[in-house]
Amino acid sequence: MFTKLGLICVFSMLGFCKFPGLDASHLEFKTILNFIQNQQNKNATFSLGGNVTGLNGSGLDLRLTKEDNSSEILRITANGSFTFLHPFQSGERYSVDVANQPVAPFQECVVAGGVGSFASQDIQNIIVECENTGVRPPLFNPNPGNFSTPQTVLLENQSPGSLIVYTLDGTDPDPDCNAGGPTIVYAGSISLGHGTTTEIRTRACFDGEVSIVNFGTYTIDLGTLAQPIFDPPPQASTSNLNISILYPGSETVTIYYSLDTGNIPDCSPNGIEYTGTPIALNSSETMLAIACAPGYSPSPWVVGIYSVNEMVAIPVVDIPAGTYNNDLTINIESTTPDATIVYTLDGTNPSCDPIIGTTGNVANITNNNQNVLRAIGCKAGFNDSDPIGPLTYTLKVGNLSVSPENGIYQTNQNITMTTDTSGASILYTEDQGDPATCAVANNEFTYSAPISVNTGGSYQEIFAIGCKSGYQPSDPVTRTITVNGPLQIPIITDNDPQVLIESTMTTPDPGNQKICYTEDGSNPACADGGVPNTIGGDCATGSTEYTAPFNISISTNLRAILCSEDWLNSPINSADIIRVGTVSTPVFSVDTGTYDNTFSVTITAMGADEIYYTDNGNDPDCGGIPNGTLYTTPINVSETDTMLKAIGCHPTDDDSSVTTVEYFLKAGEVTFNPSIGGLITTPPVELTMETTTNSATIYFTDNGNLPECNISNLYNGMITLESGTNVSYRAIACRPGFDDSDERNISYNITGTLPQPNINKVAVLGVLSILLGNNVTITASGTPAGQRICYRTGTNVPACSLAPNGAPNNLGGFCASGSEEYSGTFYVTGNPTIRAITCIANWIQSPVNVD
Repeated sequence: MFTKLGLICVFSMLGFCKFPGLDASHLEFKTILNFIQNQQNKNATFSLGGNVTGLNGSGLDLRLTKEDNSSEILRITANGSFTFLHPFQSGERYSVDVANQPVAPFQECVVAGGVGSFASQDIQNIIVECENTGVRPPLFNPNPGNFSTPQTVLLENQSPGSLIVYTLDGTDPDPDCNAGGPTIVYAGSISLGHGTTTEIRTRACFDGEVSIVNFGTYTIDLGTLAQPIFDPPPQASTSNLNISILYPGSETVTIYYSLDTGNIPDCSPNGIEYTGTPIALNSSETMLAIACAPGYSPSPWVVGIYSVNEMVAIPVVDIPAGTYNNDLTINIESTTPDATIVYTLDGTNPSCDPIIGTTGNVANITNNNQNVLRAIGCKAGFNDSDPIGPLTYTLKVGNLSVSPENGIYQTNQNITMTTDTSGASILYTEDQGDPATCAVANNEFTYSAPISVNTGGSYQEIFAIGCKSGYQPSDPVTRTITVNGPLQIPIITDNDPQVLIESTMTTPDPGNQKICYTEDGSNPACADGGVPNTIGGDCATGSTEYTAPFNISISTNLRAILCSEDWLNSPINSADIIRVGTVSTPVFSVDTGTYDNTFSVTITAMGADEIYYTDNGNDPDCGGIPNGTLYTTPINVSETDTMLKAIGCHPTDDDSSVTTVEYFLKAGEVTFNPSIGGLITTPPVELTMETTTNSATIYFTDNGNLPECNISNLYNGMITLESGTNVSYRAIACRPGFDDSDERNISYNITGTLPQPNINKVAVLGVLSILLGNNVTITASGTPAGQRICYRTGTNVPACSLAPNGAPNNLGGFCASGSEEYSGTFYVTGNPTIRAITCIANWIQSPVNVD
């Protein structure tokens, strides 16, 4: 019925098949759509078939060509009845012919009665006859069927030179093709006029052979009736209506109509017969009517959409009431087509008649003096909508972002302050306890550039607040920043045999300073709770706290450092203390520890004539046959767990004590680039792995297993990670002679930008989509799975959100406030613009598709 209604309207273009009142509500448009769909479901279907005779061979295929030019092939294997699978509706045309002739033996089969159209019953009278004759039955042009204009029928000869005869009374022509009685020799054409129904039967004869009979029925009606007229015409009304249905022509007709609860009327008849009494409407209805008369084609349908006592749909806003940090542009819409929105921003009630407030679909909130929204929907012929509001929108300067955080620092600091509120000013004080306000005072400053806090015990306390005219101030923020250090190097004075170590600093308080020292050439260190710390205030294990001058009796290397809590340690001072007649303990240039590359070690011992060392764990000595190796050149350390022991020797002085160091070589930990894992939305990502250990090899896993040297995946270059990759890497560095590095791991979730969705509009009634609307289907494309589709109609752009109906967020997986979540094909009135995007958590929303 869809197609028929659309075709009738197209074919009546001279009078134009109008649908008055199509400016009515979305509900009314859906009503007529439901009518048509309901009627389609109720339409009866019919079957098409016939009978096959004379078939001896195999491979006979019959072809059914349907009205839409699609086809169905039916294989015939034996004589008897057959039926095609395709169901037909009243008015549908068909054509049946032979697609493939039978073989083994070869035969020729012909179809009679294979062209026509359905009325209101099954058709099972197609004849397929197979024989060894060379005479074929004539064909009809045009094909049999129903017509609204007179027809000239031609019989086309399929066997050149044969004689064609026909009858017009439904009887078979003479089997010998002799004229006489109802049998007529075909001489050129057959004329059929208005108001006739004729069955033509025809056959051909040639050289003693005769074809089977072909037949077809032609029905020529009296013409097409005019379209009925509704009085009053379709409209929107706030009061009840009485509708008359008028016929503008001179023919005697019967009019059938239907309302929302009825069927689409036709001349079967189906619908309510109009008797002349006006139809009372006290609610919105969609009316359809058709004119019928015997011998005539029915009129085109007339559609009347009446909005009676209907209310404009309540307006909706795309931004919920709440507190925001910037000016707002609020879109206000009603689902009632062509409704006018009237709104106020001062909390007063808007009105439609008379208009009180501002008309339009966009309200701008720029200060807290005009921020209470109320709105109402208006439309001529409709009752005003229920109002919305009050909706209060509070504008407040966004929270300040101040860097760095409160704390004590050892390097120069620049205090920066920002807010995400456009046009806001940041006011601050430096008065150590005097809060800033937006009422500018003499002690306040306007932030314009970073505030410097320099080293050397500087202290800065900031009170700040964000301000903008018409906005509430931001929450206040305080920052206390102290910059300490580094401490100055202590001074070592040798007053043989006494040694003095002093600090020259008066800040920090001398009572909070400590000097830590060593006498064996190793580096002293500061500590916090015994653990070495660059800002510790105590002496680390292995370092001695200096309390007073002390004596040194042997030659040695003295080292000292100045410590104070929260201050950066001073540089280390080193002094060689020489005592005649003694040999100092040997000093290795590299302290005991763990290192990530090979290195060379030098050994020094003041007062020594020779230095002997071992690398096997035994103590060296200075005997006549020394136990150890004479030190002459730097020692290369290339294996882990290398222990070196050294002694300083002199022929006439006391030998030194033995000094021991132990070195461990361990491959440096793997570093990843990008160094920060987690969510990355800009694919592709080029992943690299590095280690500080020269000539080391990196092995990794991406399946959760621990990596192993020479077993796991060998890293040999950059790894490209595309969108949709969610992977965790575990890696170690390996080198012969070194301990394996500690394992490092990192995870990446590579997403990216979602692909644009596809929008498909299907017109409800063909060319009448502008009037009766479209069915809209939106599909996501590409990966990943589980994309959520969000859409809006008109000029507004949909957006994603972190929560259902929340604020727009480009990485959200839900539809933002004002955007609709697509759940299946939906209907729109007319042909509005559809805008759609796809969303999924942690992916950048797709580009907007517009149709």
